[in-house]
Amino acid sequence: LYGLVSVPLRCKGVATACAVNNGGCEHLCLPGKIDVTCACPDNIDRC
Repeated sequence: LYGLVSVPLRCKGVATACAVNNGGCEHLCLPGKIDVTCACPDNIDRC
């Protein structure tokens, strides 16, 4: 991490497959070019 950037609320973010129903993921949704990958936090044993 090199820094943080503040973006005004009036700017819309890029919509990804994770934006709808968390991409179907229970915990973390990681968007890819074609589909999503679901992941779990370190403290969760199962996904």
